[in-house]
This record gives sequence, C-alpha cells and structure tokens, in this order.
Amino acid sequence: AAAAAAAAALPAPQGICADPAIVVTPSLPSPVAGADVGILLDLRTRFSPACTWTISPDQLVLKVTSGEDDIWSTQQCPQAVPTQDLVLRRAVSTQVQVVWSARRSDDDCTNRTTWALPGFYHVLVAALAGEPTDLQFELTKPVPAEITETLPPQATGAKQQGAEAKQQQAEQKARSTKKARQG
Repeated sequence: AAAAAAAAALPAPQGICADPAIVVTPSLPSPVAGADVGILLDLRTRFSPACTWTISPDQLVLKVTSGEDDIWSTQQCPQAVPTQDLVLRRAVSTQVQVVWSARRSDDDCTNRTTWALPGFYHVLVAALAGEPTDLQFELTKPVPAEITETLPPQATGAKQQGAEAKQQQAEQKARSTKKARQG
C-alpha cells in the first residue's frame, strides 16, 4: 500500500525530455576483471518534474577509459545500450543497466579482443548533447572458487574386512623384508 501511494504521488510525464536536460549518473556495484560488468545508470531530468525519453545507442554514449587509452565504448558496441521508452523525473531516478564485457572494444565489437586488466578506470557517460559524468572505479581481481575435497565414506562390512586383510599382508611383507635385510 505504501509503494502504491508513493507511485501515485509521482508526477505524470509532460512531453518529451530535452536531451541536454538529462543527467546520467553511473555506478558499478562490484566490477571484476574477466567477467561481464554491469554499469548501472541513474537517469533524471534537470528541469521537468517528469517527461518521457527513449534511451538508445543514438541517444546515450558511454565509454571506459584508462588515462588517455580508450578501452571500450558504446559507439563500437551499440548493442550494450537497451532501446526502451522511459519516464524520467527530477525527484526520482530511473535505473537502466549497460553491460560491459570487461574486454577492449574494436570497430566490430568482437569478443576476440584482450581483457581489461585489474586496475583503475574511468566510465564517462552522457545523453546526447548532455553534460558527461565521469566516475573512477577499480576493476578487481577475480577471487578463485574455493574447492572442498570430500573423502569417500569409510568402507563397511566385507569391503572393510578385505581392506584390513590387504593392510595386514602389506605390513607382514614389510616386516619380512626388514628381517631379511637385517639377517
């Protein structure tokens, strides 16, 4: 009931958002090298209480850099930006996710490029004609999975007796070999 009341209190969209008035704020919850990285985009409008906007590769540009080195860009990988109609508000963010492969991009956005190494990077993002937002983040090393070895259960019944007999035979043979060496 509280969520429904809060949704009802939000203003209805009035027209189309002007691209320069859109503010995009990126966040990266836990970027790990060697795996897809979700880049969350919080979208708001500066002036209108609420308006509609179609996010698409033509309307939003995002790139990952390291110093002067361009690592990845939605201009080379436009399929990373979803195309969808959104309602943007001044008071409440609308969230969209863009997925970066954690690889460098090339002109055809192939998966044959090198991985981005653990370290510090920047993500720059802007709506068309909007002010870019720059966020520094750390791409961390992956943590290896912990493997726990499980030992087989102890042999029971006839199998256990057979194993004990073999053990005794091995011990007797070892004693006889030792006596033969001493004598």
